[in-house]
Amino acid sequence: MAVEYILTHTNALQSRVSGYAFIQPPDVNNSAGTNVRTAVSEYVTDRDGGTTTKAPALPAAVTQANLDAGVFYEFSFTIEVLVTDTDAAKRAAVEANLASQEAAQLQDLQDQLGLWGWEGQAV
Repeated sequence: MAVEYILTHTNALQSRVSGYAFIQPPDVNNSAGTNVRTAVSEYVTDRDGGTTTKAPALPAAVTQANLDAGVFYEFSFTIEVLVTDTDAAKRAAVEANLASQEAAQLQDLQDQLGLWGWEGQAV
């Protein structure tokens, strides 16, 4: 899958690039029988008080409705880049970094939300 992202700023030295990335959780059920995307939406709501984006704007492929439904999961990032690199090289470094993070981010979400929605009764 692709990581959608939007860059927001660089630091004064132009050695760090920051922004927001959006990854797609799988459309499968966790061990509690809850769809992972539903769990992501509920998790973000629990953690942040809602699913409203923190980014000042969304990439073209991402909508607020996608975030509300857990189709995309948003996270912020800051990536070190070489000051001497061109803007194109900095963007390429950001894309390589985000692509390498995607699997770990998705695994972390699935680990955290593996039991999300489990119901039971203790007697």
